[in-house]
This record gives sequence, structure tokens and C-alpha cells, in this order.
Amino acid sequence: MVKDWLSEYSVVGIIQKPHGVYGEVKVKPETRDLDRLSTSSTVFIANPKTKEIIPARIEQLRTNSEGWITKFDQIKTREQVPEFRFFLVLTPISDRPQLGDGHFYYTDLENLDIKTTDGTIIGKVIEVLEMPSVESFSCKINDKNVLIPWIDECVKEVNVESGYIQVELDFIRSIYDI
Repeated sequence: MVKDWLSEYSVVGIIQKPHGVYGEVKVKPETRDLDRLSTSSTVFIANPKTKEIIPARIEQLRTNSEGWITKFDQIKTREQVPEFRFFLVLTPISDRPQLGDGHFYYTDLENLDIKTTDGTIIGKVIEVLEMPSVESFSCKINDKNVLIPWIDECVKEVNVESGYIQVELDFIRSIYDI
């Protein structure tokens, strides 16, 4: 879920562990577009605990089966890697590729109102989750945490500009006691 301190950035990866002896790190992608980063590009590295954000230049980048093997200018040696473990790799929101109609960045759906087909607001989207069988909205409805499957029988409209997701309340009631 996007935090206020990250509102101007997209999280594209999470630094995991060292790779080799020269300060390279394994980065778990948080994007489907593995070509989004490139050598010599400037990104930002964020400490989720202190919320400090620092610029970093990518000196080397290659993909493997687990994501990216990356060399950042801020990490010189293998011994430095643990202090950057689980840091977020960020790019500015303004650098995100444009999506076609009917496609959304999950972070743009967070905090949208959940509205029924009759227009009643019943809750808010907390985050979008990729479940094994279907993408789902993690929501707070009537003080309950619920997962709403992103399927046509349940989700009738996604309107980011107007700030809501319209759902079929009867479908949700068939799953949850709300």
C-alpha cells in the first residue's frame, strides 16, 4: 500500500540480498515491466523505517529468474548490502508509462470509495492484491476487512477520476455477513 511519504513515487523493487562480492544486490521487482529500469538511470532508494529517500544511479543491471541483479552507486561493497536490505527502489510517478483504457496502476486504486450500484458508499479500498486465482480489492466495509474479487459479477465499474469502484452488494453479501 502506498504511504503518504511515497506519494510522488512508484515502488518498482525491493532490495533483497547481496550478489557476489562487489556490492551487487538482488532486487525483487514490484513491477511487471522488467525493462523499466536501465543502466545509468537515476532512481531513488528509500528506507521504510526512517522514510529517508536518497538518489542512486544504476551502474549495472541484468535480470535473472528472481528479478534484477543491480549495482547501485550508493552500495560499494558486499558488506554494505545488509544496511540497504528491504529498502525500496523508487521512480517518480511522473515517469510511469501511460496505460491504455481499462488498465490501472494498483496504487491509483488505493483509497477509492467502494460504492454500491445504488450509489451508497460502503467502504474504502485499502490495497489491490494479486491472489492465485483473481486480483482482489482488500477493503474496509462496516469495520470489517474483506476481499472483493475483481470479477465482472462483483465489480461493475472502476472510475479513478471520480474516485470510486462500483460493486454489486448482493454478490459481496453472498460471501460476507455485512
